[in-house]
Amino acid sequence: MDDEARAIISKLHKVLRPYLLRRLKADVEKQMPAKYEHVEFCRLSKRQRELYDGFLSRGDTKATLASGNYLSIINCLMQLRKVCNHPDLFVDRPITTSFRMKKSVAAGFEFTERSVRRLLHPEEHMGSVSLGFLNLIPTEHERISSTQAERVAQLSSHRALTDMREVQRTRAQAASMYLDPATVASSIAYLESAARWDRFEELQHCVYLNALRRQQRPIYGKNVVDLVTVDAHKHPCRPRPKVPHKIMAWFENDSTFVRGMIPTLDERADSFKTKIEKFSCVTPAVVTRDLEQFMLGRRGVEAFIDEDLKLSAPVRWAPFLPKEAPSDPWHEARMRLSIQFPDRRLLQYDCGKLQALDKLLRRLQAGGHRALIFTQMTKVLDILEQFLNIHGHKYLRLDGATKVEQRQIMTDRFNNDSRILCFILSTRSGGLGINLTGADTVIFYDQDWNPAMDKQCQDRCHRIGQTRDVHIYRLVSEHTIEVNILRKASQKQMLDDVVIQEGEFTTDYFNRLSVREVLEENVDLTSEGVSAADAALDRVLGGPDSSGNNEGRNVGRALEQAEDREDVAAARVAEREIQADDADFTEKPIGPASGASTTRQGTPSVKSMLDGNMLDGVDSVEPDDDAEVNAWGDKIGNIDQHMLGVMGEQLKGTKLELPKDKKKKGKKKGKDTRKR
Repeated sequence: MDDEARAIISKLHKVLRPYLLRRLKADVEKQMPAKYEHVEFCRLSKRQRELYDGFLSRGDTKATLASGNYLSIINCLMQLRKVCNHPDLFVDRPITTSFRMKKSVAAGFEFTERSVRRLLHPEEHMGSVSLGFLNLIPTEHERISSTQAERVAQLSSHRALTDMREVQRTRAQAASMYLDPATVASSIAYLESAARWDRFEELQHCVYLNALRRQQRPIYGKNVVDLVTVDAHKHPCRPRPKVPHKIMAWFENDSTFVRGMIPTLDERADSFKTKIEKFSCVTPAVVTRDLEQFMLGRRGVEAFIDEDLKLSAPVRWAPFLPKEAPSDPWHEARMRLSIQFPDRRLLQYDCGKLQALDKLLRRLQAGGHRALIFTQMTKVLDILEQFLNIHGHKYLRLDGATKVEQRQIMTDRFNNDSRILCFILSTRSGGLGINLTGADTVIFYDQDWNPAMDKQCQDRCHRIGQTRDVHIYRLVSEHTIEVNILRKASQKQMLDDVVIQEGEFTTDYFNRLSVREVLEENVDLTSEGVSAADAALDRVLGGPDSSGNNEGRNVGRALEQAEDREDVAAARVAEREIQADDADFTEKPIGPASGASTTRQGTPSVKSMLDGNMLDGVDSVEPDDDAEVNAWGDKIGNIDQHMLGVMGEQLKGTKLELPKDKKKKGKKKGKDTRKR
């Protein structure tokens, strides 16, 4: 800072000193714990970076930023802040479902496909071959038992058929096979010989069939198959009856070993539940009702869906089943393939701030610390609630919708119960009656445009009664608009440090001055100094009118239109609470024009003082009892009471000598020096 700027700031301090008297907590409580501030830069997640860059690269966003419209720019910045806080505030993760069609696309080509197949692929002779006759189906003989197969082999007439075949062969060979069409006898002899050979072929076929059937042997046999076969109609594995006199019959006719070998549908569904939950993750884009018959065919559909069992089983098993409806074993798989919800763990992994907050809370919990988490948006509080519930942290919530009488109850509960790890609050929830000294850590999830609001939130923890050092963490998304917001807030904080903190507006400064120095009227502000101060304010605040009331109101209106309704309503409730508290303090009713932004008519603003309105001195100020709130939200007291108190301190211990009354004495002549 150069000498010219120091001179301007020194003159500004002289102008503001009669109107400000600051009393810090450190002046009252000499053993206040220290306060440390930390800035945690968080990387954007992949989804956040895509949404952030995609929003900035949109044509309408570029046109809005280039247009210079104040309200539109604020709206764009608000959307970017939502992306930084959590991508679900900008765009929710969709719930994926399948598009259902009555008929598939292949249904229209079914008739054409069958016609073409019949024309191009005629039926072959191999399709009519009997595989059973060729003894190529080994399981075909399971309908008979081993005993029946042995009896059939013993009753075989193979020898008699063989003798008949050999006799017929001899007769067929003895017949004449010569055909002479000229004579009738030759034709009759030829036909008789052909008939004998046909009879021989029949006997040969009978011998083969007799030998084939005599050699039939089952693999297991009908007896074994019947033992391990469960008939759904008979249902040998019935549940245990509840009637006492039927339990003995149930033990006699039921087999626990067979019951264990044949799990029910519900048991099979439970055994596959883990696999279904892990691997049923792909939802098809389109589904149709008639797709199964094209994929599986008619027989496959019949094997997959047993309509008879599905319709008659509840009726057939009614005496043995509970009154509740039978469960669907395919319900879980069908639902997971038809609809897909976002994984709840994506709530944390989609946001870089929540990943950093998870690590920070684990470190604080391990160290025995407790935290206050502040945010501006009510929807962020909802996301923080889900985040804390996922990790099992105990918490309390306070927002603009919380009633005033509930705040003290929640405050006492948090301060007295050390099991509660954190308290999530909204910066718009008001500060009346909130003393959260049970926490020693303050976490700002997002940055406020006004640093005074963050100071007010810090004071809920760092105040008289706090015994531990307070650590303040600010979560800032790197390479985003939040870095610029933090920079602007730091600049405003620097302006507060230069104008207010370095001014020493305390009673110690006035104790070092005499009454004449306090009432000094020669305040010299040159035009050059005023212009330099205006330029400094312009560079810090962003414009020549940024400190005025009209511009402040415009900014407030623009922010109200850009923010959510819940946040605007919470801010208005907090403002009304502040007005009510000021009215109780000043014992004046709340007027229609009262508010935190109203200023006293007799007390000029900083800008008016810099414009030259205060060159006449401090005596030109008319006293007024209305409360004034500066740009940082600090309340300014009455200047008359302050000056009377200063003069009383200066004249303390001085002997009071009253002037003599000349009308009574009448002896001493002289000039009356009393000031009238």
